[in-house]
Amino acid sequence: MDIRELKPLLRTLVGELEEAVPYATAFAATSYGRSATVDTRNRRVSFARPVAGVVFSAFTGKHFIEQATNDFSEEALRLAVKELLGHCQAAGIDKNSEMVIAPGEELDKEYFVEVQKDPTTLSLEDMLDKGADTRERISKLSPRFTTCGVTYGYTTRCELFVNRTKSLYQELPRWDSIWFGMLADKGASIMAHGGDSRPGGYELMTFDENIAARKIANYEKLLGAPRIPNPGMHDCIFSPGVAGLTAHEAFGHGTEVDMYLKERGKGHQFRNKRVAAKGVDMLDSPARPGLPGSYFFDHEGNLAAETKIIDDGILVRGLTDVNSAIRLNYEVTPNSRRQDYSHKAYARMTNTFFGPGENTLEEMLETIKHGYLVGLPSNGMEDPKGWGIQCEASLAREIIDGELTDNFFTPVCITGYVPELLESITMVGKDLQFFTLGACGKGKMKEFVRVSYGGPFLRLKARIA
Repeated sequence: MDIRELKPLLRTLVGELEEAVPYATAFAATSYGRSATVDTRNRRVSFARPVAGVVFSAFTGKHFIEQATNDFSEEALRLAVKELLGHCQAAGIDKNSEMVIAPGEELDKEYFVEVQKDPTTLSLEDMLDKGADTRERISKLSPRFTTCGVTYGYTTRCELFVNRTKSLYQELPRWDSIWFGMLADKGASIMAHGGDSRPGGYELMTFDENIAARKIANYEKLLGAPRIPNPGMHDCIFSPGVAGLTAHEAFGHGTEVDMYLKERGKGHQFRNKRVAAKGVDMLDSPARPGLPGSYFFDHEGNLAAETKIIDDGILVRGLTDVNSAIRLNYEVTPNSRRQDYSHKAYARMTNTFFGPGENTLEEMLETIKHGYLVGLPSNGMEDPKGWGIQCEASLAREIIDGELTDNFFTPVCITGYVPELLESITMVGKDLQFFTLGACGKGKMKEFVRVSYGGPFLRLKARIA
């Protein structure tokens, strides 16, 4: 069903909840999608698990309590509210609590991503045929491909948020164009991949042969490449992708304020203190168009906006959900996200990136007598309590006397203490680039949301191996 039809009933039910509790909301969501994959041996289609339901949230003055249902009937929704009120009364309600949640200004609005070609009108056979054509073109970019494949697909999320002053609806279609393959030569092999994920329709079902060719050429140079022979601290230049992965792992999770409540985020101790070199900015923004982590409002009804986490090297704010913000007296940021209606809302990253500076890659290279250009990010992990970081990349290219050599190494592991790493930054590139194929897991059950990360080139010292 079109969840916008629920708006009048949800507003009524939120009003009934607020006769008993200080604050209440309703969040309804549906999602659907499908994909087609063509590889060397198979053609197959898959359908995203359909999701549809409503979650009611009530703040008792002490705690947030929620009740969800996947039944959109009025009877089921009223039953969910009745059960939620029972849980609230059992927990105790304090209508005079000092913790007050502002519902925001009156706003009734619908938001849509522009779609030029509706993906639901595209047949699965057409998706498979287009995938087969693209797979053939990619396979010709290297004679070293042993297997090669392409996935085209889309997912559309429809979301409705209601509280006493707001009724907000958004449609968030996303198109994925992904290629992958195994390269092999003389007994060595490496997995290569690339592509894009963007808001929109199947007008995005495109393939940039030049971008893919450059990336595949880099992967080819890693076939049989050794590990870095002298692990330790080195002068490095991080590619925009590796810079973005560092931003995501270093200060994304480390400044998600709900972690502070659990005493698992060290960022709370560094608020308004220097954590990076002067000239270094780090931001998170769901308001940047064209990125997979973007939206018009978060899952607690906060309109999308840019949040500056680090300003000229100073940690100025963290990323919040409403619960963490009111308990720690933080500014509310639009970062409350659920995997879907049946999962908890957490403070989550969206599109996290280093801000641009004034330097070119050539200027950075000129300053390095010996070091490495690190690129092709793969994955990372962090310890927000201790602020340790570990990121992995597939490529390190040796720099000697300011020149890139043909000496390549793989894989590359980056480790260190976050402030030490970021305080070593001496040059920041001019141009932003984003890596758009990422997803971020959080919580015991690893609840996932789509994100992107990026930045410019960074010149810094890093511990690599």
